[in-house]
Amino acid sequence: MDLFTRAKLHDGRMVAVKQLSPTSHQGKREFMTEIATISAVQHRNLVKLHGCCIE
Repeated sequence: MDLFTRAKLHDGRMVAVKQLSPTSHQGKREFMTEIATISAVQHRNLVKLHGCCIE
């Protein structure tokens, strides 16, 4: 199961941070596909992607 954390950026924006768990069935490729899809979609009822980090 992936972990979602609420965080506050330096500029005051509240964001949700998704962290893949080591036991997640979602691999790096699937995660990158999810990032690409979310970044391509813009809708007032969906969250905006501010960035990602792959370590």
